[in-house]
Amino acid sequence: MFRHTFASLAFTTLCLAAGQAGAEPAGLLPALPYAGQPGQQPSRVALAWLAPVLGEGITPTSRQLLLDARSAEGEDPRQVTITVTQSGLLDDSLRDVRYQLVLSRQADHWQIDSSLRQHRCRRPADRLWRTTPCA
Repeated sequence: MFRHTFASLAFTTLCLAAGQAGAEPAGLLPALPYAGQPGQQPSRVALAWLAPVLGEGITPTSRQLLLDARSAEGEDPRQVTITVTQSGLLDDSLRDVRYQLVLSRQADHWQIDSSLRQHRCRRPADRLWRTTPCA
């Protein structure tokens, strides 16, 4: 697998602080497929789609956000997988949440074709990513 940095923005591993907790209400994210703006980088498309659950505010004590973009296609990919992981959540049941997004390049924009949301629970303190509710 080849790891990419898009344009001059080093989004391959981007650590930010973001300001909302845990699980998002059902239906909060836009429907798929989701088309980015013409010329918008894949990482920016992913962050725009996730904006309803990631929040706008910066609160360093609430959590960290890690964005990782990968493609198996070399320097000019047609498809990219972006994983956005939230950690340090201020939530009693969730420890981490991640979104795995598959984007494809269209004529003039990137499009999110599929997404998978997984989480790790605080109790039991396991390392497994799951889609089932925490106990």
